[in-house]
Amino acid sequence: MNSLVNGKQVQITEDTGYPFEEQVRLQVSVSNSAAFPLELRIPNWCSNATITLNGRTQSGFKPASFFRLQRTWYNGDSVVVNLPMPIQTQTGPSRAVAINRGPVVYSLKIGERWEVHTPDPLGLGFDEFEVHSTTPWAYALQLNSSNPAASLIFTNFATPTNPFDPAEPSVELIAQARRLPDWTIGWCGTHAFEPPCSPATSSNALETVTLVPFGAQHMRISWFPYLGVPAPTTGSFNENFDPTWSQRWTVFGGNWSARNGTLSTVPGSAFGAKALAMETAFTNFTYEADVSVGRVGNAGLIFRVSKPDIGADAYCGYYVGINAKSSELEFGCASNSWNVITNMPMTFAANKFYHLKVQALGSRFKIFVDDIHQPVVDVYDYHFSSGMIGVRDYCSDGNQSFSSYSNLAATGFVKCADETSATGHPFKFTNRLVSNSARRFTAHSLIHDQEMPDVTFIPPQVFWQR
Repeated sequence: MNSLVNGKQVQITEDTGYPFEEQVRLQVSVSNSAAFPLELRIPNWCSNATITLNGRTQSGFKPASFFRLQRTWYNGDSVVVNLPMPIQTQTGPSRAVAINRGPVVYSLKIGERWEVHTPDPLGLGFDEFEVHSTTPWAYALQLNSSNPAASLIFTNFATPTNPFDPAEPSVELIAQARRLPDWTIGWCGTHAFEPPCSPATSSNALETVTLVPFGAQHMRISWFPYLGVPAPTTGSFNENFDPTWSQRWTVFGGNWSARNGTLSTVPGSAFGAKALAMETAFTNFTYEADVSVGRVGNAGLIFRVSKPDIGADAYCGYYVGINAKSSELEFGCASNSWNVITNMPMTFAANKFYHLKVQALGSRFKIFVDDIHQPVVDVYDYHFSSGMIGVRDYCSDGNQSFSSYSNLAATGFVKCADETSATGHPFKFTNRLVSNSARRFTAHSLIHDQEMPDVTFIPPQVFWQR
């Protein structure tokens, strides 16, 4: 760097391989002595930096701050900054972890195969390519829970001309991992599903994998599941959509805004948007929230969800929602395509909140609207038994995609040892006919219109063992 200071020519030469090297060396060249400040930034991730001036140790600096050297400088003065780079983890979606060493984010080293998808019609070399992986990528890392850095081995090499060249790495981390066979390419066929919730389990053999700087890969896995005993949220879940809501939820499409305890889609959310609490896994439970929808489209709750991806029906699971335009309560399921279970005629005003509640017990579903005590839908379906909870919006006109969700809560039913019925089901049953209203709406579902046991839903808080 060259600069004029009070009419004097000053040159500061930097010698470093940073961010692949921990040390930065600065050499000052001046024709005559010159007084000026030199400010050095200490990164937030570095808690034990050292600075020397002409070999003398400096003090009075801390992470995430600038250290100011205000003095008269002479030709040949040198400043050496050492920034020890710890290996650190950062928790992200589905409790996955990112691996950082100093300022560098690491990704899994993946083999690549490039194929021309669309040749450049002008023949100038601007072809469109598809990039396919040639090596496995669906791994969960084995990490020491109390000291993740101890599970990783760092190696540095001579810094090449291009330190991000995949064929000539500058640094790498070696880790142990197991493959996760259920983590696959998503419904669209162009990207992977979201990382499975951590900790994850796998019976596959431990393998050695290599992590390289993020910039050295075209195909990147940088949020890693880690191995352990799965521990999803199963008992209860309440969401007030405070400023930290995005740490608990993952969105799939759409534009979302959370304010005053309410999550909303905003214009631009056409053709399906979902938000999911990825760390949840409910089976038998009550799920409820206040939901509003605009003049066009539908909005509601999704549950027992797995394999979510971008797209209106790109998930496996159930949906119940309100539609003001068609005056219907909609209940169905998706498996990358929509399947109607039953649609019930009901009047809903646009942009008004309605309280939706689902009671799911095995293959039976009771759906309530507002504060009525009798379900408006009472059906059986056998597609999905457990999964995540979330919210969903669909509108074909992005300019009118308005929906809102608040007061969201899920509470699991707890097994009662002394309540097992003759059928072996660990919940309380009573024998009575399904009501006429239930028969009317189950005619569109997957069950037969016959006598069947009804479920008595006892308030779940009675059974909680804390």
